[in-house]
Amino acid sequence: MQAAAHLAGLAYYDQELMWACHPTKGLWIGLRGVFVLDEPCPAPKASPPAIPTKERQQIVRLRKEMDPGASPCQINLMQQRDAVSVAPAQKYSSEMIRFFHGGSTLSRKAVLRECLRDRFNAGEAK
Repeated sequence: MQAAAHLAGLAYYDQELMWACHPTKGLWIGLRGVFVLDEPCPAPKASPPAIPTKERQQIVRLRKEMDPGASPCQINLMQQRDAVSVAPAQKYSSEMIRFFHGGSTLSRKAVLRECLRDRFNAGEAK
């Protein structure tokens, strides 16, 4: 998915870090789908890495510390995203983080219920 974003010119895909970096949103981009067309695709333009060397080193360090079997693994992934200074204000809401990185389908349903309840209750308060 991230390589497809690179080929489309949407983000620079760093193969070593396995992250696609958007020029204004940094690593906080959501890639949820891709269209595949039966058309020739031009080679991607060579572009310099979008992630500065110091930040790349931080991500490599965090990646080495990551325990893929542990649930705090998602916290580590968010720390990797935060290590890039591009658009630090462009982040997922806490609800989105809990939804996408919360684990099971049941916890996702709970997050959706909570969001809907909060939005509904906020509408009644007006």
